Amino acid sequence: MYDGELAAEFGPPIAVVELDDEALRLLLRHLLESDLSVEALFRSLQGNRPVLTLARSPMLLTMIAYLYVEGVFGGRGELMPRSRWEFYEQAIAYLLRRDEARGLGEITRHGPAVKLAILRKVALLLMDRHSSDDSNDRRVITHLELLRVIRSEGEHFNLDSGQADDLIREIVERSRLLIRLEGKNDTYGFRHLTLQEYLVALELRTDWHGLLGRYSRHPEVWHEVVRLWCGLSSDDSTPLLRRIYELDGGDGKLLILRCLAEATRIDSVFSGEVIDHYVGRLESNTKLSEPTIRALGALGSASGPRGDRLMNHLLAAASRNPSAVRRNSMSRRQTFRVLAATGRADAVDALISLTPTESAARAELRSMGDLAIPALARAARDGSVWAIDDIGRIGTPAAAEALVPLLTAGPGTPESTCAPAAWWMAALLNSDDVLATLNRDQKNKEVISGDRIDWITEPFDGEWSPHLRSIIGRTAWLIRENLDGGVPDTLPPLSPLIVLPLHVELQPKVTTRLFTVDSELKELTRKIAAEDPALPSLPHIIASASDVYRLIDDIGLAAKAGSIESSTAQLADTLTTEVLRRAFRDSRPTRYDQLLSTLDSPVRWGLVAGLGIRECRRDDWENLAQPAPRPRFLGMLTKTVWTGIGLVLSVSGGVQLINTVRGVDAWGPSWLAIIAVIAVAAAVISLPVGLAMEPETIESDTAWGIFALSVIPGAPILAGNGFAATQGFLRQHVGPWNWAIIIAVLIAASWLFGVYMARVERFENPFRNLLYKYAPQLLPTRNAG
Repeated sequence: MYDGELAAEFGPPIAVVELDDEALRLLLRHLLESDLSVEALFRSLQGNRPVLTLARSPMLLTMIAYLYVEGVFGGRGELMPRSRWEFYEQAIAYLLRRDEARGLGEITRHGPAVKLAILRKVALLLMDRHSSDDSNDRRVITHLELLRVIRSEGEHFNLDSGQADDLIREIVERSRLLIRLEGKNDTYGFRHLTLQEYLVALELRTDWHGLLGRYSRHPEVWHEVVRLWCGLSSDDSTPLLRRIYELDGGDGKLLILRCLAEATRIDSVFSGEVIDHYVGRLESNTKLSEPTIRALGALGSASGPRGDRLMNHLLAAASRNPSAVRRNSMSRRQTFRVLAATGRADAVDALISLTPTESAARAELRSMGDLAIPALARAARDGSVWAIDDIGRIGTPAAAEALVPLLTAGPGTPESTCAPAAWWMAALLNSDDVLATLNRDQKNKEVISGDRIDWITEPFDGEWSPHLRSIIGRTAWLIRENLDGGVPDTLPPLSPLIVLPLHVELQPKVTTRLFTVDSELKELTRKIAAEDPALPSLPHIIASASDVYRLIDDIGLAAKAGSIESSTAQLADTLTTEVLRRAFRDSRPTRYDQLLSTLDSPVRWGLVAGLGIRECRRDDWENLAQPAPRPRFLGMLTKTVWTGIGLVLSVSGGVQLINTVRGVDAWGPSWLAIIAVIAVAAAVISLPVGLAMEPETIESDTAWGIFALSVIPGAPILAGNGFAATQGFLRQHVGPWNWAIIIAVLIAASWLFGVYMARVERFENPFRNLLYKYAPQLLPTRNAG
């Protein structure tokens, strides 16, 4: 456990923030193979508040996911544990017998009971260390110390002293409850501190006096052990908890409150005394700490008389006549916060009944996440637009699913819900989780009714289900028809899947794509350069409209990478507004500006930058999944011409270099020709060697290094000799027109290359390029690469 001992050298410690629902679901997607497994485990966790609390830790969520896949609990095995201590019990029991469960029992020689007993002793040994100069001693044990523990207890477990090393190997390599610590020789530690604390609680299960003595000396170390002990011990916890309650100050009382939610057996009079103490603080308008709020919520969520007693107080306080209490007082706000923290259905009902009159209740209801969605969906169907906003702000896949029925008016769903639901649906479609959920297992889900823009989903035919395609088409239609009403306040950016196709329908005709750069634009670009000189590829002199478009694209890419300041973003918005004004003149309708304002800033800037090439067309979007056509004949002609020029220069240059070395018709000093011949030979040899070698190896890096060092001097000398030899040859046959022919050929080849590149650029799909740079995850799978 780190207590800030290195703060003087490295500053204050950085804490790992608990995972919220969105981050938890995202990590599960990386840990589990299928979306179905993610949803099943996520919903199981939501219904199990104690284990959900553990899952907020990335390390413990990884363990939970592993045990779920192994079938220890969840949909494929035993029921999900109902408490924290049951989770640790199941996890440790499985890890100790994992080889037997996999049919590999012959690999292990020592039974789970012996290993568990040794681990309990080791855990207590570590927790009993209280070195003031190195608190890390509580986490680390050496190989020698492990041997001593096993040998001292060996006779009790019928172990020979020679079996100690073999037992350590099985615990570390097979059970993996102890791990070897990197950077330290022959040292071990528990995979997670809470595993160690559980084993200590198990070791002291019948010795509450010993636990109390240890807690009295170092309460900050033993908090979690006390909580776990109260859950796993069937003995009465009241003597231990009452002593701590009387012994310690605020921290001790908070610990007791936490224990009430987990203790197996505790005197009801004492538990009532603790609950009444905190209810009194709640009603006295005393500000409670965040850990206290969470602890009260955990107690309220616990089934049984203790949780019900607290919930009765909370529900009664929340339901008091609003005219008899001061709305939004600290006491009332904290009551709502505790209700939300319980995660109970009756808490949802109490909060939603207060949302029309009390903003604090609405905010706390929203904080309950998916648990609040059914109640909010009922309110939305009754015509409450605020409920749609709250569903959207929750933003989970379950929220998106709740919005789907609101996109179509019908029996029980008023017309007024359609547009607000569409705005939020368009925002939630930015989430990969939402797209995957709406697209998953749709065989029994109907295509939603109502007017739609169906061509928007054509690039994803075969990739999206009819259900998802109808949702997106309906959402786009509703957005287009309601742009005049303005964008709702506090709405996140909308998905490019909706906005970019609508851009095709609503964009005005470009009047002047390549406008004149006046002093106003130059001053704006100068300010941007002064504000953020680190922007990549920033032109030092803005001389043309192409420079302005390139600058806007650079700003967009920098913003996507998170490397621009807010002041630069404001200037970029001003710049894009000026560009649009010049490009469209006075033909730009307000509805189009409203549409562009819904895009995330980097995508919007990239879209405006693309106007410098050509306007986007409907067929560009419809062909998003198709490869861009190429001007094949023009490309072949361009490559042939430039290949011919290269071959002429290479052959004539090589001949000229050899002649110079021989002293025949020399061009330049012979020593320079010798260097060039060696460099060209080294480049010719090292290139195939580098291609043949395994990438990123010493041999490959050496070959490419030689090639680079050879090409730098060899290529320009070879080209120079080639020009000299070609010029000499032409002079003999055409006389003084030799240079004119060379220049004409180069100009013609350069013009041909320019025409080819312009044609390629014109054939390129601007939507594909835009998504590739700014939102590659949205590209159709057939074109994602």
